[in-house]
Amino acid sequence: TALNKTREVNPGDLIMSNSMSFGRPYILKIKSCIHDGWIAVTEIDEQTNRDYLYYLILSPKSQSYFLNNAAGSGVKNLNADIIKLLPVLIPPKYPEQQKIADCLSSIDALITAQSQKLEALKAHKKGLMQQLFPAEGENVPKLRFPEFQNKEKWKKRPFSKLFKIGGGKDHKHLLDGDVPVYGSGGFMRSVNKYLYDGESACIGRKGTINKPMFLTGKFWTVDTLFYTHSFQDCLPKFIFLLFQNINWLKLNEAGGVPSLSKVIINKIEVFIPEVNEQQKITDCVSSIDALITMQLQKIETLKSHKKGLMQQLFPAVDEVDV
Repeated sequence: TALNKTREVNPGDLIMSNSMSFGRPYILKIKSCIHDGWIAVTEIDEQTNRDYLYYLILSPKSQSYFLNNAAGSGVKNLNADIIKLLPVLIPPKYPEQQKIADCLSSIDALITAQSQKLEALKAHKKGLMQQLFPAEGENVPKLRFPEFQNKEKWKKRPFSKLFKIGGGKDHKHLLDGDVPVYGSGGFMRSVNKYLYDGESACIGRKGTINKPMFLTGKFWTVDTLFYTHSFQDCLPKFIFLLFQNINWLKLNEAGGVPSLSKVIINKIEVFIPEVNEQQKITDCVSSIDALITMQLQKIETLKSHKKGLMQQLFPAVDEVDV
């Protein structure tokens, strides 16, 4: 094959970035142009199947080679010379290459199909949430369960009347244990003590402030993550759903790293129904969340299967007698 930095690339060419999406190849579907930050793999010889070459470059062993041999001490960079020196073993017969490529392509097709189902579920949940909660200027949702059709309208309440906000604390002095520690970016470590035990809707105080999370059981939060407790006339899971409907970035108080305060959160007013209707809504949304979780697991299982298969289908040079 010939590897060149070029402006014009054609359908079927393989391209690789020398920094972005490190080491990942792409097969072009349309004629295009690339800048100097990309490397094109062109003029693939007739004895090499293009799709096989794509998966060979994508294989864990090739990716490991790129990582270990890339230029630069900080940000890793690839160049044509490094790619040319990639040590590979290729089946001499074209049909075997095609068979391997077809096998992996079928898994990719399954992953794509399952990913589309996942996006459809997420879109369904988003649309349903818009129906299950009152629109701006309304005090009842467009979609209400039959048993609540003739019930009273939802009441407007500030968050300060529904729950209290707890602040996280430093965890560095704690020993390792089985209690998870969370920050605004997610799980951090496990420790031997807990800050709160129960269900809680959490929202970032600093950093990632637009991704609420729901925690249950014993947990610890650091000072970048608020947790909620002492709920009055509301369910923690329902508060979590309300958190998902709020544009938190609009409430950002900082010019640099996004930040929220207890004062701002407490002032937020929402419409809320009686507890039994809250339960019905949370059960409905939770059932969709369960389907989304199952779909995510299916995708991760397929990805894991593909990774394991690639490790077996593409041996390293030193693993084969030559």
